[in-house]
Parts: sequence; structure tokens; C-alpha cells
Amino acid sequence: MIKYCLSAVYLILVLQSTMAQTTREQLEEQKNNTLSEIDYTNRLLEETRGKKQASLSDLSIINHLLEQRRKNVSMLENESREISLSIEQNLATISQIQSRMNEIRYNYSEMIVSAYRNKRKNYLLMHVLAAENTYQAYKRLRYYILYNEYIKRQAEELEKLSLELRFKNDQLQAMYREKDDIINEATAENNKIRSEISAKNKLLTDLEKREKDLLREIREKEETAKKLERELTAVIEEEKKRANSSTILASLTASEKLISDEFGQNRGKLPWPTEKGIVTGKYGEHQHPDYKSVTVRNEGIYISTLPGTEVRSIFQGKVSKVFSIPGENYTVLIKHGEYYTLYHNLVNVKVSQGQEVTIRQLIGNVYTDEGTRESLLYFQIWKDIEINNPEDWLSN
Repeated sequence: MIKYCLSAVYLILVLQSTMAQTTREQLEEQKNNTLSEIDYTNRLLEETRGKKQASLSDLSIINHLLEQRRKNVSMLENESREISLSIEQNLATISQIQSRMNEIRYNYSEMIVSAYRNKRKNYLLMHVLAAENTYQAYKRLRYYILYNEYIKRQAEELEKLSLELRFKNDQLQAMYREKDDIINEATAENNKIRSEISAKNKLLTDLEKREKDLLREIREKEETAKKLERELTAVIEEEKKRANSSTILASLTASEKLISDEFGQNRGKLPWPTEKGIVTGKYGEHQHPDYKSVTVRNEGIYISTLPGTEVRSIFQGKVSKVFSIPGENYTVLIKHGEYYTLYHNLVNVKVSQGQEVTIRQLIGNVYTDEGTRESLLYFQIWKDIEINNPEDWLSN
């Protein structure tokens, strides 16, 4: 019975350790991803620091930074709760081990005392010699041998539990220290949040003074988007006309149909057009979350990146057109069966019309505006002439 209980204790220890390790590893991975995002966002802010005029992109970047910091605080709180749970489990295990050790010590001491008394009285020899026959004598001798072995095993089990207890106590102290570190980290992060909220409020005040300029910049972007839409629609209609078809899907070859099907099957799993970046212009029509007087309508998404960031094709396909509208940088339009992806505000374009491209193939670099210091990629996804929200297609 004692041996069974000891095995149960070790099983509980192993299961608790495994479960806690898995949860902590998951939290650690999420935390590292968030810290990486915070670092990247800070780098974006640093690139535009000191410029003459603030922009709505700056506000979006700060909002993103605040969101990531709050996410980090939330994860730190979760981590603290996980450690508290581990501490409770550890304390319960320590209590269980101590209880078992006390029981073994008591039984062990009783057996040792009994064995010592019997030894002094030559009880073993007398008991064996008093046997009625040789078989009974053998059985009695065998019993004492097993009894002594059992005493030895109890001593070994007691030593193992003593070592385990020391380990759990050391582990417990480390947990208390780690929890203190997490609390300090969360406090520091909350202080940064307060500081960044203050910077955001100052930015809002600056933006309010430039309301007319902001509205003009928004309308200019919307006009650019309309020009891009006209270009893309013209390309699609021309392809339909050449194939004498009312839809792009009906005009596809077998290999193009396969690409189209694969593209559709990868909804929500496609790679981003830039390795890193922050969406500072959401798809659709909406009021700005902080600047209620500003209504923005985007037919795609704006991705803020660092200077020189490479732009990649999000799927295999064929370049339908490379063009530039007056006053703007280059745009690349790639066909993926009945789907189209549009990449605008590029320089150093690496592809040409009619070229086959593979997934993640470099097609150019994001242009960095010398005045605003902003590096913005405008990105769209179309299915025939139906525009889609790119964030529904890209991986999280």
C-alpha cells in the first residue's frame, strides 16, 4: 500500500510538471512574439520621430503599440496567475510528500526498534529452530529475509522523498522570485503605457490643428485608389474580351484554374506581402477610432513598414501589369487564376508584365517618403471584379 501511494505521488509530480511546462512554454512564445511586435513598432515610430508634421499613420502606429503593450500586460498577468497556480500545486505536493515521509518514518522507526529487540533476544534463531520441520524453518527464515529487504526499501524510499522535497522547496523559492520579477515587469509596462498615452494625446492635439490638411490627404489617397481601381478593372475587362468570356473563371486554362483553386483554399493562410509591417489603414469605410470627425474609406489596406522593406508576391501567379499613375510610384498587378493582388507604392520593381512569379518572390521595395519619412505599402486582393478585405486572406 505504501509503495502504491509513493508511485501515485511521483505520477502526480510528473503530470503537474508536464502540464505546467506546456502552459508556460505557450505563454513564453506568445510573450516573445508580442515583445518582437513592440520592438518593431518602436522602430517605426523612431523612423518618423522629429518630422515636421504628424499624420494619421503615426496615430495608428501608437495605437498599435498601446494595443501590444496592453496585450503584454495581460500575458504577464496570466503568467503571474500560472505561477501562483504552480506555487499552490507545489505547496500541496510538498505537504503530500511531508505527510508520506512522516508516515514512513514512523513505520520505519517501529520496524527498526522491533528488529533490534528481536536481535538482542536471538528471536530469529529461536524462532527458526522451533520449527516443526525443515520446510517451516525455511519459510520462517525467508520471511525475515524479506522483512529486512522491506526495511531497506523503505529507507531508500525515504531518501528519495527527502531529495524530492529539497528540490520542490528550491523550485518554490525560484517561483516566488520569478513572480516578483513579473510583477515588476508589469509595473514598468504600465508606466510605459501611461507615457505613451500622454504622447498620443499630444499627437491628437497636433492633428486637430491640421484637420483640413488631413482631410485633403485622405481624399488624395482615395482618389489614387480610384485610379488604381480603374486600371485594374480595365486589365480584367481586356482579359475577358480576349478570351471572349463574361467571367475570368470561365477563361482560365487548366493550370490557371488549379492556381485559382489553391489560392481560394488558402484563405486566411496566405503570407503577408512584407515580412514585417503594421496595418495602419484598415479595409472599408469607418470613422477613425480617435479622430471622430475623420471618415476613411479604403478599398485595400495600408501597411506601414521600415525603409527599404522588400515586397513579395503572396502567391504564385503571372504579372498582369506594371504601371505608374501620374504623381505616384509603381504598381504591380499579379493574376492568380480568377484572383488578383495589387501592390502599390513600389520602387526598384523586379518583375515585368507577363512574367511568372512564385510565392514570396521579390517584386520590389516599399517607397519611403523623404518628407513624411513614412514607408507605406497599399495592398489589395480582388476576385474577378469583386474587391475583398485582404486581412481575411492573410495569415494572422
